[in-house]
Amino acid sequence: MHKLFLFLFKRRTFILFVVLELVCFFLIVKHNRFQSASFFNSSNAVIGGMLQQKSSIYDYFSLKRVNNELAFENAKLRARLYSLEGKNLVLPDSLGDSLRLKLFNEKLNVDSLGENHFKGDYEFLPAKVINNSVKFANNYITLDRGRLGGVENGMGVISDQGVVGIVKSVSNNFSTVASLLHTNILISSEIKSVGVIGSVRWDGEEPRVVMLDYIPRHIDVHKGDTVVTSGYNAIFPQGIMVGTIDEVDLPQNQSFYDISVKLSNDFTALKHVYLVENKNKLEIDSLQNQTDLKK
Repeated sequence: MHKLFLFLFKRRTFILFVVLELVCFFLIVKHNRFQSASFFNSSNAVIGGMLQQKSSIYDYFSLKRVNNELAFENAKLRARLYSLEGKNLVLPDSLGDSLRLKLFNEKLNVDSLGENHFKGDYEFLPAKVINNSVKFANNYITLDRGRLGGVENGMGVISDQGVVGIVKSVSNNFSTVASLLHTNILISSEIKSVGVIGSVRWDGEEPRVVMLDYIPRHIDVHKGDTVVTSGYNAIFPQGIMVGTIDEVDLPQNQSFYDISVKLSNDFTALKHVYLVENKNKLEIDSLQNQTDLKK
């Protein structure tokens, strides 16, 4: 304490000068409009810049949370869309106000989306792609969501752009998906304009092109026609985008077209996906197994 007083005593002239300068500055700003306006404009600019930088830093470190919330809300909206489309209902404007974000690890259920209690057959779980391959004959995708997050083997996987693949293995916190770029994956699909069912498969060549098989020659098929999921299995809802027809060929003496489809998904750029759970899958699979045993 003695050293502090000694320091202040030695610097007393300078300290007095600073105090008087501050007093003069205060009096000038307080009693002169121009100086007062200039001071407050300058201080506001400085403080505003500091607050903007603070906000930018906060926003940067909040990106993960924001992305998770957006993915969760998108999954809710997607569930609601498929539910309403399946029932040919019109979405009321008031329903949108009742949407609320839940914890990221909570399972989505379209039943909880509004007072009108629209019941859907599908639930959607958002997930992030943490590993992906496109260069092999059989490609896989790893997701950051597993058994503890509601993922099960056999779930379909989609993105905002269309079909992605099918879950093949699950651990507590992660899952592995056989992507559409897998030579053993077949997706029941249809040409949207004519409603004819076929199967989409990858031939192991071009990662943006798959083949559509079993479309009979009497069907009128055109380049540019849209191909979507048929809904003829318990994995994907009907109408999920697959791609558009890129080439059509009909060899002589052949019953089916050779059709190539340009995928709507760019598998080299997958970031966020949705796992699809059909709430009736167990009942459907059980019934089909019983039917197969009777054959």
